[in-house]
Amino acid sequence: MGSVLELELLLLVRDQRRSWTAADAALELRAPVDWVSGRLAGLAEGGVLAPQAGEPPSFRLRDDDCLAQLVDELADAYRRRRTSVISLIHAEE
Repeated sequence: MGSVLELELLLLVRDQRRSWTAADAALELRAPVDWVSGRLAGLAEGGVLAPQAGEPPSFRLRDDDCLAQLVDELADAYRRRRTSVISLIHAEE
C-alpha cells in the first residue's frame, strides 16, 4: 500500500457482492475521481481487483477466497491497530 487512502480504497471495495465505479468510490472516500480511477486500475493490473463489464468501468475484489481472507484480516488489523498500520504504510515511503 502506498498510502492510507489507498488502503481505505481497498477496504471499501472488498465486498465481492458489489462493484465500484471510480465516481462511487471517490464520493465515499471524498477523494479525487482521477486518483481513485488510477488506483482502481492499478489494483486491477496487480490482480487484486477484477474489472466488470459495462460503462462506466467498475471493479470488484477478484473472486479468490485466499485474497478475500487476506483483505479481511487487513481490515481487522486496521480496525484494531490503526496507528500501527498507518505507521507501517508511512515507513515504506
